[in-house]
Amino acid sequence: MTESEHLLKIKQLASMKELPILDEAALLEFRLSKSDPLEIEEEYINVYIPVTFDADKAFGLDVCQDTNDDNIDLYAEWRIGEVDSLAMYVTYRNNSTVDGDFYFRVPLDERQQQRIHARLEEQCRAVYGQSIAELYGADISMTLDEFWAVIDRANAEADRFDSTSVRNNLYRQLIKLTPQKMLGFDCIWQEYRSLTKSPMLHGAAAIINGGVSDDRFDYFKNWLILQGRDVYHKAVADPDTLADIPIPFEDAEWEDCGYVAGHAYDGQQFRIYLETSGAEKELNRKYPDILNRMPNSLDEWVMWTLFLAPSEENKENNFDIYMFSLEMEHYLKVSGLEYSYDKFYQENIPNKCAWARLRGKILAELPRQPQDFAKLDITTSFPKLWQKRQRWEQKIAPPNRYRGEER
Repeated sequence: MTESEHLLKIKQLASMKELPILDEAALLEFRLSKSDPLEIEEEYINVYIPVTFDADKAFGLDVCQDTNDDNIDLYAEWRIGEVDSLAMYVTYRNNSTVDGDFYFRVPLDERQQQRIHARLEEQCRAVYGQSIAELYGADISMTLDEFWAVIDRANAEADRFDSTSVRNNLYRQLIKLTPQKMLGFDCIWQEYRSLTKSPMLHGAAAIINGGVSDDRFDYFKNWLILQGRDVYHKAVADPDTLADIPIPFEDAEWEDCGYVAGHAYDGQQFRIYLETSGAEKELNRKYPDILNRMPNSLDEWVMWTLFLAPSEENKENNFDIYMFSLEMEHYLKVSGLEYSYDKFYQENIPNKCAWARLRGKILAELPRQPQDFAKLDITTSFPKLWQKRQRWEQKIAPPNRYRGEER
């Protein structure tokens, strides 16, 4: 091929919108490779396929005098059970003639879609050991609306200034759910925390808590999520809006609240163990007064056994409570169920496809987060929040002990 013929071929390719398949059998020789992983999006799986077939033969892409100069990416985009389209990206580099990136759509009829999908299914099983549906994965078993509804129900019965009150009420809501729903709640919680990273929120956390570090910022985000969907979204867009709600200054770092889903799973399984092992009957026989004080009393004691034992003062003042708490701790140790959520999580963790779809849904609803470090100034970037902090400090400041000159 002469240089003028070569250039003409490139120009012809550049003017094309669709690339016809000239040899279907050659295309179906493609192979997947673990070095070219699947790219997961919310609704699709994009599969980048190394060009291990004869691209010249399949698509008539003999555009280089030296075929090693071609860089061709073929990808398939599909929903479960359906190949929607194929696309070709040809990156062409030749210093003596023309450089360029060319995109072509490869139209597929229904029969071709079925054949491409069958080949993809075969390659997925051979390379990844899973079918396309298994790779795509089931959605996380809780919606965003359900997630925020759990938090709203917990807050309805809690003291919003007290992290222990909110934590315990969140636990009481979560133990009503199935284990898969608890896992879904935990996954959504993790994603909301990981996707909230703006320097402006760092600044707001520093004002509210008198300082901030990486760990402290994570604990602050626990508090922020537990303020509910509306407050959370407004704060992500403009952290100064936090001045519009009651704030527990110096105490908006709620570490324990980040572990409630795991404790709720452990508590649910421990409660089942007490019932099935006969321990519940034995406890009711020995401590009827303790277990009949309130509805769901045993569930409450399970919660306290997991989070922390009753206070030493209560133990000292009431021998029955002291003995009861010791027996509960003994049964928990014997059951082996403390931290059992870790194993359940590892065995049931959603695959990367489900995580990607969840991340996409959260990002779609999150407002844009301000990211400009250069403009961040504590006193001017958060006028309402800073003034509220100042008023709070003045309110709690001890009165001057002296009149006139300090002695």
